[in-house]
Formats: sequence, C-alpha cells, structure tokens
Amino acid sequence: MAKTPYGLDMITDDSESDKQLASLVQDSRTSLVRALSVKYGADTASDAVSEAVRTLLEVGPNHQIANPIGYAYRIADRAAARMLRREKKDEIVALAVARNRDAQEPSETELLLDLSRAIDSLSVRQRQAVMLVKAWGYTYAQASQMLEISEATLANHLTRGLDQLRMKLDIEEHFNG
Repeated sequence: MAKTPYGLDMITDDSESDKQLASLVQDSRTSLVRALSVKYGADTASDAVSEAVRTLLEVGPNHQIANPIGYAYRIADRAAARMLRREKKDEIVALAVARNRDAQEPSETELLLDLSRAIDSLSVRQRQAVMLVKAWGYTYAQASQMLEISEATLANHLTRGLDQLRMKLDIEEHFNG
C-alpha cells in the first residue's frame, strides 16, 4: 500500500489500468469536493469525497466501472447525505436532552391526570377506538365488529383520536402509537 497525497491508502498493483484509475480519481478529487460543497458544505463534502475515493480505490481494481468519476460522485453524495442526517439527529437529541434538563419533569400522577383529561375530551367514537385498539389491544377487525362500524371508519376515528391526544398532550408526531 502506498500513501496518496490525500492521506488515503491507495491499492498498488502493477496493472496499468489500476494506476490510471488511481490517478484519475485523485486528479478529480478537487472537482468532486467543489461540486458537493454547494449542496453540503466544504467540510462535509471533503469527508464524503475521501470516503468515496477510498471506496472506489478498493472496488475499482476488481470491477470494470464505466464512469469512475460519476460512481465516486454518487458514493460521495450518498455519504454526505448520510453524514448530514447523522449530524441532524445528534442535534435533535442534544436539543431534547437540554430541554428535558431545563424543564422540571411532571410527576406520574400529573401525567396520568393529563392523559385522562385528554381522553375524556375525545368524541365518543374516537375514545372507543383509541381505548379498544391502543389500550386494550384489540385488532381493527375485532374493534370494528364490537362497534358495528367498518374497519376504515374505525381507522379514521383512531387516527383522529390519536392526533387529538398528541396535540393536547404536546407529543411529537414521530411517537406514533
């Protein structure tokens, strides 16, 4: 293995095509970083291109890649998007931790009282749908048969009831139950 100017381990092989691939990828690195910087920022683009180059140099000598630069761009684009999602997730977790640290946690009794009030505020059908399916674990088929309504109508009442509960209890959408 030989070190490249970018600190990457480059696969060295005596074949001319491997040397051409490595040279082509290294020469196009700046262009790839520049192209992805617009979309993701310079730091993320640089890290993503490094990952793509590493992958291409590992895979390239073993496969015939028609457009190695396009392949490297796709790998880098996906890597950059993955990095941003990871960063965003970390920021959301940090914000939630900070918010919980700052807010005084309500007692279990207060939470149960709030839940009871929120359930009581639902329409009769919404309350029945939520309690049968979510609290008592009946299937849609069983609950709809008990209420003498179609499964689609039950699903509608359940969805609306859960939406009302989320709104009244200030629960984030991704905590679907």
